Amino acid sequence: MTAGKRWRWIGIGVAVAVVLLLLVLLRPKSVAVVYSVERTVVQALTVSGQFGGAQDSVLAPEAPGVLTQLLVSDGQVVKAGQVVGRVAAGVQAAQLQQALAAVNVAQAQVQQAQAQATIVTDQLRQAEAEARNAVAQAQNRLRNAREALAASLAAGTPAQRQEAKAEVRQAEVNVAQAQRDVEHAAALAESDAVARAPLEQAQAALANAEALIRRAEAVASNAQTTLARMEALYEAKAISRSQLDNARTASQTGEEDLRQARAQREQAAVEVANQSRLLEITRDQAVERAQSAVAANRQALEAALARQRMVTEPARPEILTQQRAELTAANQNLTNVQASGQAGIQQLKNTPVRANLAQARGQLAAAQHAAQAARAQLVTRDIVSPFAGTVTEILSDPGAVVGPGQGVVSLSQTGEMQAKVNVDERDIALVAPGQRAVLITDAYPNRSIPARVIEVGAYTDPQRGTVQVTIQPVTRVSWLRDGATVDATIIIEEARPHLLVPLTSVIRTGEQAVVMVVVNGRVRQRPVGLGTGSAQGVVVLSGLSKSDRVVLDPLSVQPGERVRAREE
Repeated sequence: MTAGKRWRWIGIGVAVAVVLLLLVLLRPKSVAVVYSVERTVVQALTVSGQFGGAQDSVLAPEAPGVLTQLLVSDGQVVKAGQVVGRVAAGVQAAQLQQALAAVNVAQAQVQQAQAQATIVTDQLRQAEAEARNAVAQAQNRLRNAREALAASLAAGTPAQRQEAKAEVRQAEVNVAQAQRDVEHAAALAESDAVARAPLEQAQAALANAEALIRRAEAVASNAQTTLARMEALYEAKAISRSQLDNARTASQTGEEDLRQARAQREQAAVEVANQSRLLEITRDQAVERAQSAVAANRQALEAALARQRMVTEPARPEILTQQRAELTAANQNLTNVQASGQAGIQQLKNTPVRANLAQARGQLAAAQHAAQAARAQLVTRDIVSPFAGTVTEILSDPGAVVGPGQGVVSLSQTGEMQAKVNVDERDIALVAPGQRAVLITDAYPNRSIPARVIEVGAYTDPQRGTVQVTIQPVTRVSWLRDGATVDATIIIEEARPHLLVPLTSVIRTGEQAVVMVVVNGRVRQRPVGLGTGSAQGVVVLSGLSKSDRVVLDPLSVQPGERVRAREE
């Protein structure tokens, strides 16, 4: 082949390739389409809401005031015309509150005055008792000084000397006996078998526990040796498994007995220590009591010797001078004590507690009278229930300021119960009074309530974009609580044939719905009227026929675009 022919064939090949490439590039894209399907469907719309009385109301007074009485409670059933609360005018209620506050203050002042009077009375009794005691002590001091001076001047009679000598002998005998009691107490505490009996018993129990430990150790050791021998025999298949188990059980029992014996020994050792400590305490207390008796008897002996010297020895001039000075001081002390005691008593008597108490009681009576007058002038207005119903919420407590904008209680009408549901404004055109509905609640999922739409609200909530629809049960429902959440299925249209298209093939723009269809190889936008939708598809009420090929993914194409329809 010549070079010219070769280049001509190459040119032809390139031209064919370009033509094929252009055909591929200019070929319309393939899109998936479906035909609308005719099905017999029930058009229904499911929404949620609350179950309650046919009428709900917030009860509030016509004019502002103070809530003085609340006569109902949460959940209470009331009759039509029943008074649920009373409201007083603000100024009069404030005056009554001030008067009642003054009564509380006056009562507190009376209680304070009574408490002060009680304290002063107790202090007066204590002061009188202390004064009497101080006078008695001063009189006793004066009497002793007189007797001592008289005895010194008389130098003692024979009878007094004899009596003093006898007192000295008796005191000496008492001191000797007390000393012997000390020695006896020490010896008795050391040798008293009764006192030592608990200690000896504890020591015996400790010795017994030691013996039990030795026996248990021997038994446990033998059981361990036997177990080791049995395990060797079992390994050599010379004994049965039950014999090995018996040896192991015996070893475990020996170990447990040893642990119990050691625990008994510890307990017995603790008891020995306790009894030893108790014995020491008993011995020390007995010796201390005896030694105290020795000290007391020695003091009595010294006093007896002093009296003996007083009546047997002539009084020295300096002693007489000292005793006369003591007599003068005792006289002056008695005078001072009497004057001081009377002054303290009189000061307490002069405290104006009675006057303060009387004044506080007078103020309380005046405050109570003012409160009664304010209560008599108080004009109250009744808040009355306009219908029979149930109190669903307490909105204000007594003492609160209420008015037309501040309710007292929330009331739900008794009798006809209804469901208030919220329907999206895009679907509200499908809902009309008289349509059949079914109510279901989470509290009773197996029970349904047949109902009907009785009212479609004329107002659209701008924040939610919903319209309230009222649904009323066909029969009275007494088993469902007021305020329960319900799901309502509204039957928009009973079962009849309709065209269905997939939900994904519909484009919603505001209230307008469109689909994309393929006509003669080009995409066309088709407005459609829609019904309700479900997992099976959305109902098409207008704008489509069975022969229309609907694009499954309308966002992947543009109106007027050339495409190749690929049926799915």
